[in-house]
Amino acid sequence: MKKNKLPFLLVSLFFLMPSIVFAAKIKKDENLGIEYKPASKYKLESGNVRVCLYKNTGSFGVYGLTGSIFKVPLLSALNDFESSHFFVKIDGKEYDLSSSSFIREVRILDDRAQIHYLMAKKVAVAVEFELASSVPGNPSDVVCVNIYVSNLGRNKTEVALKGVFDTVLGENRFVHFRTSSGEEITSEKHFYGDDLRREKSIISSDGNSSIQFVFTGNGMTVPRLVTLSSQYGLEHSNWEPNLKDGRSFNNIHAYMNSALAVNWKPLLVGPSKTERISFCIAVAVNGTSPKGLRFVGLDASDVVDEPSDSENEELASSTSEEADSSNAEAGLTTTPAVITENNVVEQKEADKSTKNDDEQNLGSNAEKRTGVDFVVAPIEDYQLDPVYIQNLIARINSLQSSSEVDHEEIRRLNAELDAILAKIRQK
Repeated sequence: MKKNKLPFLLVSLFFLMPSIVFAAKIKKDENLGIEYKPASKYKLESGNVRVCLYKNTGSFGVYGLTGSIFKVPLLSALNDFESSHFFVKIDGKEYDLSSSSFIREVRILDDRAQIHYLMAKKVAVAVEFELASSVPGNPSDVVCVNIYVSNLGRNKTEVALKGVFDTVLGENRFVHFRTSSGEEITSEKHFYGDDLRREKSIISSDGNSSIQFVFTGNGMTVPRLVTLSSQYGLEHSNWEPNLKDGRSFNNIHAYMNSALAVNWKPLLVGPSKTERISFCIAVAVNGTSPKGLRFVGLDASDVVDEPSDSENEELASSTSEEADSSNAEAGLTTTPAVITENNVVEQKEADKSTKNDDEQNLGSNAEKRTGVDFVVAPIEDYQLDPVYIQNLIARINSLQSSSEVDHEEIRRLNAELDAILAKIRQK
């Protein structure tokens, strides 16, 4: 009797299928000499840092991790961080890499990840993220960013890169940004190459969590220009943003919504060649200071601590008239209240990261609200501004409609909104 071999073949194929499918997922980039797995989105996480990459928006996000559950978005998390992304200029023509007209791909490598953009088979840009520690043996607190620009054509091509980073931490403070040398930025400002070599880095902080952009030091590519302005202004500006030093971050489109744009010098890329741009992002949580300068071999003592409450109040008072003038120029009919920081005390010791320490750092007026496992800071006058409340509600609604719902951020913002409404009812 002749045996039917079909069942045996089917069973064999069934057991072999996982390895066949797995093998099919491995792809190779000949220009960069790497093998990777493609994905629609990916989460790269270690120590105190999480980086999220999104194919649909071509954007990326950075979180600070304060424990196994709680995470703090260090860039605006609206719609999968869509407001933080890159632009490219090829032979004088500008392209927004978040546009759906380009072929995008999230790539997973062994210990890092990329967002890859392909423009008309002429130029490819791969933005690669890798996590590291500023101090060997400590948890990861640095994101190493390498941007690879490959010329796929037959002629030399001039390629320029620009990145926009929609920061959020400093927006609830009078001082939106500061530099490693201690300069405090409360309004629009330019930094050119020599300025960046002197200031070393740009920091956005709320006094508890911080994000630090480092553009100088070992292996870093010094930009031509870094611009601090409103997010809307940077998103809709010329290639090199036009701004007026000292003008308010407010405009008719947004309230207290600042961001950072980075323009690197153009690259002349030969046929079938690849050039690289590098910078790093350092993260700090639980009231500690970011250590990005230490990571790139610069003197860690150059990092200046956050200004004290009294210093913040003095600065706000001394510049209030200037802010009023700038708001009028921007077309605003209301003047934002002066922001003070009576509820946050800078925590200097890195090992004090427990929940009880966080409550102490927020001060005696901090409130533990029912239904949440974190402390809500006391509500300040500026949070009672109707525009601030409208923006807070809009942010909550946007987060709830996002493809990747950030439940922790929604809980935190809802708790803040509840506290604001409770204070309004008391008046």
